[in-house]
Amino acid sequence: MEGSLLIETVGQRARLTDNGDYATTISELPDHLLHQILSNLETIEVVRTSVLSKRWRYLWTSMPYLDFTFQSFSKAMVAQEYPNQSYFNGCPKVFDKFSCQEAFTNFVQRALDSRKGLWSILRFRLLFGQTIPDRHIDQWICEAVNGSVQELDLTCYPRTREFQLPACLVTCKSLSVLRLGLYYSKLILPRLTDLTFPGLKSLYISFARLRDKDHFGSYISNCPLLEDLILVECLLVDPKPLEISSNSLKNLTIQNKKRRSTGLWDSKLTVSCTKLESFKYKGPMAEDYNLLNLSCLDTVEVDLIAGSKERSAEEVGNILCKMLQGFRSARVLKLSGIQVYNYSRSNLDSIMCLIFVHRLGQ
Repeated sequence: MEGSLLIETVGQRARLTDNGDYATTISELPDHLLHQILSNLETIEVVRTSVLSKRWRYLWTSMPYLDFTFQSFSKAMVAQEYPNQSYFNGCPKVFDKFSCQEAFTNFVQRALDSRKGLWSILRFRLLFGQTIPDRHIDQWICEAVNGSVQELDLTCYPRTREFQLPACLVTCKSLSVLRLGLYYSKLILPRLTDLTFPGLKSLYISFARLRDKDHFGSYISNCPLLEDLILVECLLVDPKPLEISSNSLKNLTIQNKKRRSTGLWDSKLTVSCTKLESFKYKGPMAEDYNLLNLSCLDTVEVDLIAGSKERSAEEVGNILCKMLQGFRSARVLKLSGIQVYNYSRSNLDSIMCLIFVHRLGQ
């Protein structure tokens, strides 16, 4: 049929409609298949499909995948107001700081209001590089929690430069994946409770400032199902030990390679994870390492870079030896970085021999 998009597989028409018939156009597919097709589009693009036909008019309101990106929204505004204007050239009317932010905020709120709490949310993504009132962020997160959100991806620039994690998110039972990017704003955690991320399996935090008094380590140890923990360019506000203890964690990544980040240079790292299988560390060498209960460790990748302070070769060697002893159960060990070469070859060989002998005795 001319003008229609046929859905075909090899040799036959694909997918049945809700009535059991074969679909001849994409519009005849059931909602859940259309949702899957549209899942890779941002919400502003999904909304545009409402003009296609009556079938598509309200389809976007039941989308379980919500993706709000400020940059894409700005481009859409330029395309609508100035069709012949390049996005990168800028338009004073469109790029007015407050009007553009307000338009984006209103769009997100209207999109959430249109759902009327009738459909669940599988994925909620918000990427907003401009300052935004905290009350909006809190409200949107709580609405996502009320929609039984499973995956939450939040990158924002809090106006106060502090982001307090809403208590409703910490106790959300449906949440399994959480990604936070905060543009080096402080991450403030609510008071620890018995019910801490009960269903969370993957936690990714980037460009955040962590405070010791928030007991970040205690939060990690209280997540009963957490398997993946990734910390990228996170700063420790207080140079206190970073303690990561978990009976469920399988993969741990700590990366601090930006010049602005000092990593764990002035801090101690304690890791005690009985089920940990993979450990990746990229950044300045910590002040000390206390690596315990890593009998299940399989793969270790360590890439050490120069930190903000100079350490003697002897000091680097002592810390490196202690670190390697903690990794003695690993099957694969990759060690690289400028700090490694400050240590004498003979001493490094001796500690590697100790690890080899330990492996033979297992």
